[in-house]
Amino acid sequence: MALFPFTSDRKRMSIIIRNEGLIVMYIKGADSIIKERLAKDNKLVLDDELNKFSSIGLRTLLVGMRVISESEWKDYVKAKQNLPDKNREETIQKL
Repeated sequence: MALFPFTSDRKRMSIIIRNEGLIVMYIKGADSIIKERLAKDNKLVLDDELNKFSSIGLRTLLVGMRVISESEWKDYVKAKQNLPDKNREETIQKL
């Protein structure tokens, strides 16, 4: 449904798909970027795990997902269509 490619500015890649009637966004990227988008409870557990991995020299890439409501998807499509051409790519890259 939508693809947001990796860029050095965004430090993440996202894709939105429809799967078995649900609209789902999957995201992968740098831990600092993905952690910003997590609920507080999840950050504490994740920080402990990331610290364990880094202490033994491992690098990490985080992956997450979120179910998107039909109304959120429609709002996104409407906003994308109404953006002026010169601002469209820049605004979309911020998602």
